[in-house]
Amino acid sequence: MRGQPKLIQRNDSPYWFIYIPKKGKQRAIRLSTGEADYSKADEIFTQWKIEGRKSDLSETDIIQINDVLIRYADHKEKDATVQYHIKHLTKYFEGYAVSAITDNTGKEYTNYRCSQFAILGKSKSDRKVSPSTVRREIDTFNAAMKRFVQNAPILERPKASPPREKWLTEDELNKLIDCAERDYLKTYLIIARYTAARPSSILELKWFQVDLENRIIHFNPDGREQTKKYRPSIYINDLLLEHLIDARDKTASEYVISTTKQGFRVYSIKRAFKAACERAGIEGATPYTLRHTAITLIIRQGFSLAQAGQVAGHMDPRTTMRYAKHDHSFTRDAVESLATGAQLAHKGSKNPTFGSKTTKNKVKIQCT
Repeated sequence: MRGQPKLIQRNDSPYWFIYIPKKGKQRAIRLSTGEADYSKADEIFTQWKIEGRKSDLSETDIIQINDVLIRYADHKEKDATVQYHIKHLTKYFEGYAVSAITDNTGKEYTNYRCSQFAILGKSKSDRKVSPSTVRREIDTFNAAMKRFVQNAPILERPKASPPREKWLTEDELNKLIDCAERDYLKTYLIIARYTAARPSSILELKWFQVDLENRIIHFNPDGREQTKKYRPSIYINDLLLEHLIDARDKTASEYVISTTKQGFRVYSIKRAFKAACERAGIEGATPYTLRHTAITLIIRQGFSLAQAGQVAGHMDPRTTMRYAKHDHSFTRDAVESLATGAQLAHKGSKNPTFGSKTTKNKVKIQCT
C-alpha cells in the first residue's frame, strides 16, 4: 500500500498537487489540480477521493505537459514558429499533468486564446487571436504529445477559417511599394511579389541563401528540415536581382530583411505593412496577401496550376486548385471543346440541331 495522499505545493509552481507517497521501489506520484487557490484544490482533492482515487495510475499522471512541450521545443530549436507556439502553450498549461487533459481541453484552450489580443511586433494589436492561429498552436501541442508520450491524448482543434480571398492588382502592388517608407519593407514587398514566398520564409532569409551569380534563392537552407510548408528554390528575375544587389550593398546584416543603418534583423513587418496599406488606400490586406497575389497573377497570366504550385511550394495540388477560380480560362477552354466536338459530330447530319437557327428559336420559345 502507498502512504496516504495529500495536497502539496511545489516551490516552482503556484498550483496545488495531489501527492501520493512512493510504494516500495515505485516512485511518488504528483497529480496537478490545476488550481492555485487551496480551497478549490481541496474540493478537487475531496472529489478525487470520493471517486475512489485511481488504482492503476499511468505514466501520464506524473508527466507534466510543460516538460513535454519544452522537450519538443529543444527538438525543434531551429523552428521559430514552433518556439512561438510553445511560448503560449506553456503559459496556459503550467502545472498541468498529461492526465489532466479532457475532451474539453482543446475547446477551453481555444476560448482562452481567442479572448486575447494578437501580438503585433512587440506590442498588442487591436484584434483578437484568430482560430487559425489556435489551430496551428494545437497542431504543435499534438505533435509534441505524439512524439514523447505513449498513448497521448489529442486536443480538438477549432474549425478552419475560410481561405483568404484578398489579392492585389498590379497597380495596387506598385502603389503599395511606393508607399513603403522603410527600406526593409520595400525589400520584403519586392521579394514577396516576385517569389510568392511565405512571410516566415522571407523574414528568416539570410544572404548566404541568395545566389546572385546563379540567380537562385534557396528558401530552405542546408540543414533545415523540409516541412509540410515546403520551401522551394526560386529563380531571381531581372527586377528582383536589381533590388537585391542594391539591398545587399546597403546592409552588413546576415539577414536580407534588416534595418539598413543598424543592421538589426526584422522579426515582423506587420506594423510597417499596415501603415503602408493605409497610405496606399488598401483595405483588408496582410503580409500573406502578397503570396496569394503572386500565385493568382501567375495563373491569370496563363501558366498552369502545376507551374504555379511549384513556385508556391504546394505539396498538395488541391491547395493550388483554390486559385483556379481566378482564371476562368481553365473551364472555358474545356467547355468550349465540348461544344466543338458536338458540332463536329452533328456536321453532315440530315437533321442538324446544334448551332442552327431552329434550335435557337426553339430555345427562345421555351424560355418565354
